[in-house]
Amino acid sequence: SSLLPSLQNQLDSYLNSLDIQDDSRNLKPNFELTCEFLSRLDQTLDQTRECIESAALDIIPSGTHDHHLKELKAFRCTTLMSSISSLTYGLQTLFEMSSIYVQKWHASSQDPESMECQQLASIWKEYARRSGIGCNKTIRQAFLKLQGSDLDIIQDEWQEKAASLTSTLETLTSHTTTPPRRNRSAFRQHVIKLAHLAMPLIKLIRIFYNDFSSRTRKNLRS
Repeated sequence: SSLLPSLQNQLDSYLNSLDIQDDSRNLKPNFELTCEFLSRLDQTLDQTRECIESAALDIIPSGTHDHHLKELKAFRCTTLMSSISSLTYGLQTLFEMSSIYVQKWHASSQDPESMECQQLASIWKEYARRSGIGCNKTIRQAFLKLQGSDLDIIQDEWQEKAASLTSTLETLTSHTTTPPRRNRSAFRQHVIKLAHLAMPLIKLIRIFYNDFSSRTRKNLRS
């Protein structure tokens, strides 16, 4: 977990060196600093990979998992590996986007009068900036999961599920509150009927998710 804050700081420095972090259109990347920060990032990523490989070789026997809680460790490991996979993909995307951005910036610097070159440089800068934001978000999420308990991770998962159900309810409500039409098709009537039937069940599931995510720790400790 100590490597993640370092990775995030170096990633911010890398983005700043490319002049990606702000919305300024007067782009002034510093490629000497970029090469320096890329070298540091490479070292940190190597250390992170070695740490992950070491942890994979030192797996705790399944019979020792949290005693009566048993499967929580397995769930925690699966969730953390998912975060690591997301970060790996995010970094790959970031470096691809920033590489294209550098090419477009170079073309725009060679032809400063070309509006097309300037626009392409701005577009790819925005792509790279968004990729950087996504990487930082994934790093923060992975860090919180490493710092939290097994139950914290499960509660977070349940809270996310509850939030997704809220958006589902909003969609179903929009179907059921549409003003009636004279020539409503049979398919449309069927959709509305299904929405009415599904909404109470989804509301009940959301209540369970919210209740369990707030009370699980207390119940398991009692």
